[in-house]
Amino acid sequence: MDKQQLVKSKDYFSQDLNLIQYALDKGHIVRLWDTEIAEYITDESDDYWSMRKHMRNYEEINVEVFDGDDRIGLAWVIAGGGDKEILVNDYIISDFMEEWEEHFKKVCKLTDEFGGKWFFE
Repeated sequence: MDKQQLVKSKDYFSQDLNLIQYALDKGHIVRLWDTEIAEYITDESDDYWSMRKHMRNYEEINVEVFDGDDRIGLAWVIAGGGDKEILVNDYIISDFMEEWEEHFKKVCKLTDEFGGKWFFE
């Protein structure tokens, strides 16, 4: 396993980055909207590493998920920057977002099996 794979595996347990990975793995496009300046900070993208960098440098971002031209998901992410706690604070109810929520609950359950500790801590 190379360094990028290891980092991406760790990121899988972070709610915001899990959402992005999940969407990309499903073949969707993700766009990031900076709520402070009210503009997109990424074009329609499937570049995980670029989005990861942005997620760690902004305090509030909307993560928008598209299937073609149709927006199928929208999440409001509060990111403290750096290593602070990052949460998907709220999201628009849609089939995609509900599917992702169930997926992430399973990921969280995995951590519970190890005493609530996040992997790689």
